[in-house]
Amino acid sequence: MKSFNIQNRRPPNDPADFVANRVNLPGVAEVEYDAENDQMQVGRRASDHGAVAEPDCWAGATEERDKLLVVLEEFQSKQKIGIGGEKINFRDCSWPEVLNVIKRAEDQYKNEKMTGVYGQLRKCLRRLGDNGTAFGKWLSILPDGDYGSIISGSFHVIIETAIEMSKVRECVFDALADIPEIIARAEVYIEIYKVHPARRLKQATAALFGAILSSLELILEYFGTKSIVRAVKALAPGSAYESTLVDSIQKIKILAKNIKEEASQCMQDRLCNVDVNVLSLLQRMNNLPQALFRLLQSNPFVDRRTGQVDETVIKPQKILKIMRYDQISPVLDIERCLELADEMDPSAIDRASWVTGSEEFRSWLGESTNSRSMLINGNSDPLENTSPLSLLCAHLTHLFVAAKPVIVVSYFCGLHMDLMADDRANAQGMMISLIGQLLLQGRHKNIPIDLSFLAHKKLQLLAGDDLKALCNIFRDLVIQLPQHRILFCVIDGVSLYESTNGDGDLLYAWQRLNQLLTHKHLKAVVKLLATSPGQTLCLHEEDVMENGDVLFIPEEVDGSRQGAWSSTDVDDSLNRSFSSK
Repeated sequence: MKSFNIQNRRPPNDPADFVANRVNLPGVAEVEYDAENDQMQVGRRASDHGAVAEPDCWAGATEERDKLLVVLEEFQSKQKIGIGGEKINFRDCSWPEVLNVIKRAEDQYKNEKMTGVYGQLRKCLRRLGDNGTAFGKWLSILPDGDYGSIISGSFHVIIETAIEMSKVRECVFDALADIPEIIARAEVYIEIYKVHPARRLKQATAALFGAILSSLELILEYFGTKSIVRAVKALAPGSAYESTLVDSIQKIKILAKNIKEEASQCMQDRLCNVDVNVLSLLQRMNNLPQALFRLLQSNPFVDRRTGQVDETVIKPQKILKIMRYDQISPVLDIERCLELADEMDPSAIDRASWVTGSEEFRSWLGESTNSRSMLINGNSDPLENTSPLSLLCAHLTHLFVAAKPVIVVSYFCGLHMDLMADDRANAQGMMISLIGQLLLQGRHKNIPIDLSFLAHKKLQLLAGDDLKALCNIFRDLVIQLPQHRILFCVIDGVSLYESTNGDGDLLYAWQRLNQLLTHKHLKAVVKLLATSPGQTLCLHEEDVMENGDVLFIPEEVDGSRQGAWSSTDVDDSLNRSFSSK
């Protein structure tokens, strides 16, 4: 008769089998179950299939850099540059040094008339100053090894030389100021690059770097010619030189636009929590098998045989599917409104700039401890689908994305007006978009959100676009946000959704959003911003804006900025707001 050693037999362990057989990612340590200690052990490193070295996408840009360095040194040897003719070290020139040169020159010529060569110089210096911060951020993402310092040195020597000139073509000043301005308009990609420098973004950045070097070399060529030749160029609009210079700037614009499109794709990946969190996930991967093993042992919602979560547990993906939420739409809306900076006339841009300089707006933006709402009436064409305020809202939204303590949700009513094409072009669609963005950003920023309050009946109302249910769900999500978090809710063009008598769904939704500010269970700080191209019918009434401010843009605003869009005031307020976070 056969004998069986019962003591050596162990019952099957489904969680251990599941982890050991299914957790198998490239480059991650293998795991196995330790029966004696009842835990998962990290084994040998998974086989590494020799990594293939990437080709250097900066090779061409490096050649352009070295070429420009030779031009700069030859140029400097023939000129007296800087204070007392002090030579510039182009391999060790920083952008803050250039900003100091710009500030010194602005102070020197601040009393000059805005005409002639000095007027052109003043305008150029102001544009450089307005976009200097954003350009400095871009230089900071360039590789080590003289890349950023060569560009900084070029600007330094060009500005110092231009100050001494009596005749300079306007196209030269424009080209010099255009370079940082173009980069500033694509600033959203810089923050994404810092987090996720994808190869395609590296290639696009290298191409943009090379194009900027080419333009700077053309500008240096102008200043390096003999005075009689330069005089001819200065008096010859439409010359071959001017055409070449304009073409080089146009190339920079095209490359910057390509980078924005590439960065937009990366932003979509971040919102879906597919790409950006992979880096932090891999860092913790060695601990994942053990954590997953314990989860499968203890979680009552996990089927131990399959390792799958019980479908009775409500997940964000299920809510998004029920709402038929389009997660790409908010990203495209922001990109569309950011492009308004290139399309609007100067007087329209001045209206947006007026808001960023107002004390009321800066106070609302900079206060990070109290919940508050603000309604801005634009006093322009009330039927405009997009207005200068749309540009402001888009700029705010993409700035907030990079702020660590902030969650931002936005909606642009003017981009969702066609009920024939979109049955959600209404207040219900607005609330669905805000809920969807809040769920995705909560997941992306690792904020635990309990969805157990969504009983079957509420899910039915959600599927039926019930406005009251949507407002209740948004409220119940917001009050779960933890302390020290700030939620910005930005809604542009609210008057476009108002009914003719000022009543209706939009007013109801706006009242519900304002009631959130004083909710007894609210822990986070909530900031509401609504804008109207013209004037709202009743949203600005005191009983509606009990916990907020109403700002009216004058019909005529100061046009001294001459249509130059600057985010400096907004950036400063944000820095003050989050400096203590």
